[in-house]
Amino acid sequence: MVEGFDFDEKWRELRGRFLGRLDERARSIGLAWLEVRNGRDPDGAAQSALFHQIHSLSGSGATFGFAELSAAARRVEPLVDPARRPAPEVTAPARQAEIDAALADLEREMRRIQAAAQP
Repeated sequence: MVEGFDFDEKWRELRGRFLGRLDERARSIGLAWLEVRNGRDPDGAAQSALFHQIHSLSGSGATFGFAELSAAARRVEPLVDPARRPAPEVTAPARQAEIDAALADLEREMRRIQAAAQP
């Protein structure tokens, strides 16, 4: 062990930072989806940002002990992945309903985690 380094304390700090950013991430995901859903993403930047935010949650959620968050994010990932789903497919009405539902599940899980983490 490195002298003066407290792994547990650093882990708690990182986990706390992760939890503290969940609101910001939820807003970011919601705004990006709104841009994509409403056809205001001509260059695909919003879809890419949406995918990357969700992809990040799928990995970091499990890293910090939130397996259900990761699972919810993994359900959304393939629905919005620009490499798998071109914008016209993502914005098709039937697909939008599926993505809306998956994103609602993801948001509920984010809120559940935040509520459980409150002292």
